[in-house]
Amino acid sequence: QGFAIPKEAQGKVAKFDFHGQPAELKHGSVVIAAITSCTNTSNPSVMLGAGLVAKKAHELGLQ
Repeated sequence: QGFAIPKEAQGKVAKFDFHGQPAELKHGSVVIAAITSCTNTSNPSVMLGAGLVAKKAHELGLQ
């Protein structure tokens, strides 16, 4: 789909080291961020939703 990202930018790759191993993120890569305790206390339903998304992602093979 592209999600409003210009075609010439969709091929960009961000390379970095993760725990001493080379890694890269491309357009369409999925990143799950940590949810802080303030999110948990201010809106617990968001925490529950994030947990369900993470569970499903793991079931589909995300490691």
